[in-house]
Amino acid sequence: MKMGLHLPNRSTLGRWTKQLPMFPGLNHRLLSCIQKIMEKFNDEDLDCLITWDEVGMKEFIEYNKFYDMFEGIIDFGEHGRTLEPANEALVFMIRGINSSWRFPISFYFSKGATPSEMLEKIVVDNIKAVQNIGLRVRLGVCDMSFTNQGLYRAWSITPSNPSKIFNDQQVYFIHDTPHLIKLVRNNLINHTFLVREKKKSKKVKWSHIRTFFEKDRRVSSRMAPRLSKSHIYLKDYSKMKVKLAAQVFSNSVYAGIATMCRLRILKKDFKDTADFLKKIDEIFDFLNMSSLRNDKFGRCAAFFYQKIGKLDDYFEFFESVSIPSMSREPEFLRGLKLTLRGIKHLAIDLYKEGYRHIYTRNLQQDCLENFFSLARSKGGHCRNPTARCFRTNFRFLFFATLIHSPTSGNTENCSEGSFQKYVENMQSFMASENRDSYEQKRKVIARPTDDIVEDNKVGLQSAAEFYSVNVVRKLKFGKEQESEVALYMGAACIKAITNMSSCETCEKMLVQRTEQITPEMGKYSLVDFKQYDRFSNGLAYLSKSESDLFQFVNSTFTKTTCQALNSGGTKVLSGVLDRFEKQLLVIGWLKEDCPDHRRQILQHFIRAKMYQLVKDKNDAIRQLRSWSQTRRDLRNQ
Repeated sequence: MKMGLHLPNRSTLGRWTKQLPMFPGLNHRLLSCIQKIMEKFNDEDLDCLITWDEVGMKEFIEYNKFYDMFEGIIDFGEHGRTLEPANEALVFMIRGINSSWRFPISFYFSKGATPSEMLEKIVVDNIKAVQNIGLRVRLGVCDMSFTNQGLYRAWSITPSNPSKIFNDQQVYFIHDTPHLIKLVRNNLINHTFLVREKKKSKKVKWSHIRTFFEKDRRVSSRMAPRLSKSHIYLKDYSKMKVKLAAQVFSNSVYAGIATMCRLRILKKDFKDTADFLKKIDEIFDFLNMSSLRNDKFGRCAAFFYQKIGKLDDYFEFFESVSIPSMSREPEFLRGLKLTLRGIKHLAIDLYKEGYRHIYTRNLQQDCLENFFSLARSKGGHCRNPTARCFRTNFRFLFFATLIHSPTSGNTENCSEGSFQKYVENMQSFMASENRDSYEQKRKVIARPTDDIVEDNKVGLQSAAEFYSVNVVRKLKFGKEQESEVALYMGAACIKAITNMSSCETCEKMLVQRTEQITPEMGKYSLVDFKQYDRFSNGLAYLSKSESDLFQFVNSTFTKTTCQALNSGGTKVLSGVLDRFEKQLLVIGWLKEDCPDHRRQILQHFIRAKMYQLVKDKNDAIRQLRSWSQTRRDLRNQ
């Protein structure tokens, strides 16, 4: 406001951003915006890493009238959509190796963890897309989920070979350091570690840490004041907190255990556990450098290359660690060794290109975890957002990065130049290809022809499961009940269109009840009882042709919708309407008087059926979730 800028209203900005497409998969408009921001990057800022992770969502399907598509189902963007409710969002983000810039670039919806085969295609697409806009992807970072491990196995990523070539560029792959620290702690809780040395083997036990905590908490002046029950007696959610693991593997806990051993409060073998804690703390400090100068020497990035030889020492240390109760090497040890080797080889390559320090904290997934936290905080701290909420939050957070996109660690003040740059970025995003051309690029999993769709039992069966509704359809009176609802909905749709258009021709489709016009028993009962005054100008009965039409559409709606979705595309209403318009009964009805309003009435009826089916599916999902929770409660009793 100090600049005297005439800014648009908040509602106006909301309408602008609402028109900007942000769908699962790669978004070339988004990448074009990043490419424009790159114009002010220096050469070192072009080196980046790509990271990906999944976050939970609420299973909830919605019909989006604005985009004419279903949201909340499995959607892998260019690799197709599947008619199953999604409960996970896979997000990709890029950030500078030694710079503070970061951008989310794509997201996908899946049912559970994304399969390794699909994940491989998506990761390759994202890496090549980032390379195509001029950035140099030097590193890939992910956690140690079983799908990521399957991806690394497919690419033969090992500590001896931690890289892969994409577009003639070498990309190293590692695991997220904070996740590895949590895995070390979680395995230590359940197993005894054995550290082999030249003279003897040391045993590391979680019971040693628990015993130290119980003795330390009895006195007022504690040696490790930050330790609490949350650190030692972990609940399910506590196991996900990195802070609780990092504070256990700290110099304070090491010093406390070592002191009690010297004072003979604890036995001598507790010192082996203390030495292990100190080693993990030292390794975590080296992999968590965030500034050139730090009070703790191990976290000074200015001396990174002077201490790079320690990466080999740390590698040898984990070579000496084993778990006797396991028949093979634990996954987290392989992940730690891969991370140490990957960072070492990356550091050597960057040193040859002129780097003299590396902020190793940037080589983690912290930026992505912060993104998830911001996405949940939108809309009243929603820890379990729906697919639609997540998509809109992703769009909001991306445009927030356009307002403030720092480079080289320097922060731009709000100036006329930076504001103008933001406006240009917005204009470039809005001026690129329109939504229809973007939709045409989206592929689907199954795209059979019209002839094949009739016999495509697998596709129809999966779609029928998606569109299955209440058990009332299985009862004997289900057809009569559906017929009553169809007649009522059809009359309501005609009434709505005639009220908006004041078309006298369309009013002839309705027949008002009089004493001479009495419907046959069992027909129009719902319309009868819905009316407050039977002889007022309210709901009415349908003429013969309209009655036959709406009952036909209602009876074939599920099958026609399945065929439209199996044939490909995301435009749900348009696809269903096009297929109905090819039916002889519908063709004849549309050729009668006032065809434009008739098409609107049919479209209104189909949209109402869409909302009804989506609601029924969500009710089924909630019921299944309730049954699952009941079974879990019974098992826990």
